Amino acid sequence: MPLSDIKLPDGLVKYSTTKEFSEGSFPKALARDHSTKPGVWGILCVSAGTVKFHDVDSDETREVVAGEKQVIVPESLHSANPSKDAVFFVEFYSATHKEKE
Repeated sequence: MPLSDIKLPDGLVKYSTTKEFSEGSFPKALARDHSTKPGVWGILCVSAGTVKFHDVDSDETREVVAGEKQVIVPESLHSANPSKDAVFFVEFYSATHKEKE
């Protein structure tokens, strides 16, 4: 399935959102292969610029542009490489967590 076709399953609850990242605040660890915890889905939300999202398992790379989102599958190794003008954040979803206030 192409990366752009991945959808969140029904019944998940958003429980956390990262701060907004830009060139000066982008954690370099996100550019290396990493994954979410078991049962944790993510959504990469790009507000400006572009972020190249690479999924290791499928060996597929997708350029996520401003206004687009990319669903991140639990435990799937991936990396994200933003353009210099990128602004983005990640939302986290799970069936077992409650949203933090």
